[in-house]
Amino acid sequence: GRHAYLIDSTIEWGPTFTVALQDIVRNEKDFIDVSVKFKRKGWINEVMIVSQLESLGKLIDWRSSSFEKYYNSSDNWHTAYHSIKLSDVELRYKNIQLTIFIWNKGRSTFYIDEFKIWVRKGNNLIYAVDQKIK
Repeated sequence: GRHAYLIDSTIEWGPTFTVALQDIVRNEKDFIDVSVKFKRKGWINEVMIVSQLESLGKLIDWRSSSFEKYYNSSDNWHTAYHSIKLSDVELRYKNIQLTIFIWNKGRSTFYIDEFKIWVRKGNNLIYAVDQKIK
């Protein structure tokens, strides 16, 4: 909260993180998780964490998670979450880029802080049917 980033009604696209998928993921069964703390200054309407996967300009996957799901009527800090289950995404493309950003579609006014992205190990046993048994 000490160094929060203000997004107001003039800002549609918030901070963006982009990385080559192969630089952060080791297994196609992993998850990519995102969290961001937010505090309203006005209203919260149509604000989303968005993830997209692209290969050489072709969009492979696009999904979003709404801040509203994680907001209650208090003026406190709240945390919004977003996850990508990589086993649900077609990953046969080369040079896949992951981009994660805040989309202020509703032109709300709010603060964000502690924008975090991490990889969570998936469970290969669940998907053993699709894999060779060694």
